[in-house]
Amino acid sequence: MDRIAIALGFGLLLSGCSWTQRVRPVRAGEVLELQSAVVPAPAGPGWEVSRSFDVPDRQFELVHSVHGHAPDERIAVSERDGTTPLPAREDVLAQLSAQARRQLADPAATIEEIDVSLPAALGDTAVVVAIRAEETAARPGLLERRAFHSAFVAFVPPAAPDRTCAVEYAARGRADAPKDGFAEPWRALVQGIELRPASAANVAAAARADDFPKQFEPGLARRSLTLPAGGFQWYLERDRLLAPGGFTGSWGLAAGITDHLELGTPGFFQLSFGEAEALHRPELGVGAGLLGAEHDAERGTVWSYGVTAAARKRLAPDVALLGRIAASGAHESRTGRDRPGGAAGAEIVWDVSEFATLGVEAGWVTVPSPRAREIRVWVGAGPVATLHLPFIDLSVNGAAGWHDGRPGVRVGAGVLLTL
Repeated sequence: MDRIAIALGFGLLLSGCSWTQRVRPVRAGEVLELQSAVVPAPAGPGWEVSRSFDVPDRQFELVHSVHGHAPDERIAVSERDGTTPLPAREDVLAQLSAQARRQLADPAATIEEIDVSLPAALGDTAVVVAIRAEETAARPGLLERRAFHSAFVAFVPPAAPDRTCAVEYAARGRADAPKDGFAEPWRALVQGIELRPASAANVAAAARADDFPKQFEPGLARRSLTLPAGGFQWYLERDRLLAPGGFTGSWGLAAGITDHLELGTPGFFQLSFGEAEALHRPELGVGAGLLGAEHDAERGTVWSYGVTAAARKRLAPDVALLGRIAASGAHESRTGRDRPGGAAGAEIVWDVSEFATLGVEAGWVTVPSPRAREIRVWVGAGPVATLHLPFIDLSVNGAAGWHDGRPGVRVGAGVLLTL
């Protein structure tokens, strides 16, 4: 069907894992904003919605269930950049029929087309198909046959000819249910579509997240500044300054309290806001709290603390610019002294594929020390390259720079586990 995909499966959207797309309840009177169209969300209890926006595809997915049972209805509203060829009506009918028979697990299920009319505003080239499939016989132990309804429409908005939109609707129920029980909601959904030009204002309006839950992204360019709610991370980094020498490193844990609030060990809070996708407006973040703790024979327990600010902006679908600044200090329990420090850096990351990211970075840091403060300036990357595996990132770091005025080279590696 060319590049318009039809996916009417009923997989349940789970929550609790950083990598899994999660849902939230549909709000009363909510409308779903694409760049070139606005679609009213269905009314009534039991509906949940998720949002997936990127380049070149944007989609809302809604599922309906009753009292925690398996979903019985699904709606997908999508938009794609470019003049994608619309599928042939015969191909859509064949695919919807095959999917309906798979849903019923009955290759011989009868297929009946449903006559639906489209609003003239969708244009003369719109492709629409709606069907009703019914089991040929009751299954053992069941007293009634099941039915499965599905409908699909694809169109190019006349006011935005460089966008291609699609709306899908599927529902399962009993064969003896009224046939209008599906046709009427489908007509109401399509009739409620409001088309609009993909102007700068409408593109910005569509980019607003409206508290849709986010998921953890594999690529660094797409990755938010904070974890999704319920997410968990463990990281370990080790590196060595080849001249004048010496290993350094760090490790830590982090957990997502909400989609925008993260807590890291030993007690550092980070808050993100702005646009999580960072496509049209940057994502911003601030943090404050304890950065680390260590014990020293002369200084006693040394507690590091600080405040940070960060920003992330996508320069292209797979390229992002990140900037960070920090003011920090170290408190010595034995001497009672507080020693100041600070850092600043900028980095460009490029997701060359779903499984690998390259990066380049420049930065400066002043490390609190009982002697003269250690000043480091570097040009390189942290990381130079990252390999993305299921749940794990493996990274290689490398940079050339100056340590208290002496030139040197720093190399190292890191591992990040995200659940």
